[in-house]
Amino acid sequence: FKQAKRLGGYTPPPLPGVNWEDGSPCLSAADQQRRWREHFAALLIAEELHAPPPTRPARDAPPSTELTITPELVEQLIQKLPANKSSGPDGLPAEVLKAGGPQLARCVLALLQQVLRDGTLPTAWKGGRLCRLFKGKGSPADTNNYRGLTVNDHLTKVFTMVLAPIVDRPTLLTMADSQCGCMKGKGTARVALTSRALLEHSRLHQHHNSINLLHIVVQYHHKNH
Repeated sequence: FKQAKRLGGYTPPPLPGVNWEDGSPCLSAADQQRRWREHFAALLIAEELHAPPPTRPARDAPPSTELTITPELVEQLIQKLPANKSSGPDGLPAEVLKAGGPQLARCVLALLQQVLRDGTLPTAWKGGRLCRLFKGKGSPADTNNYRGLTVNDHLTKVFTMVLAPIVDRPTLLTMADSQCGCMKGKGTARVALTSRALLEHSRLHQHHNSINLLHIVVQYHHKNH
């Protein structure tokens, strides 16, 4: 797909010039790539993933009455992929997968079944393509003025949608009522605002944060007992 885009006249934009940690400029594209890898690896406390050699043969998946994947289901999930979204490391946009129709859905089904039989995710599905987003302030040459955004392969999203009905049910049953985030209608925005209000209250009244936390715990137990 990348070659087709190049034949159509697309030229990828050049990487913005960045500096090493000591402030000296990166003089080549390879140095810039290395600098970005070092920056995000330190920022995210992570390391670059490499595909390991196969160490075990494929095994048959245990029989399951919950997980039934059909070509029709795979095609339906592919059609649900959002359009006009960036592609992951494989370079395949959602539009290409949708245009494949039932024929491509059967190929994707075979891939998903192989993953389930092996019991191991492809290395590319464990990560993604890390994009750099300039924060809009400071020097563009300083890597600290960028935030990272991970873009996954669209096939990873299809596999996630296949497993979601099975994984979500037991997960939701074991989550506490106080859980915020990863739950519909219970985002983290309210928690962030509450935390900020508590910090501001501590600053105005010159209280330690732990005192406010103790007051909340006492009020909670008093209300529920």
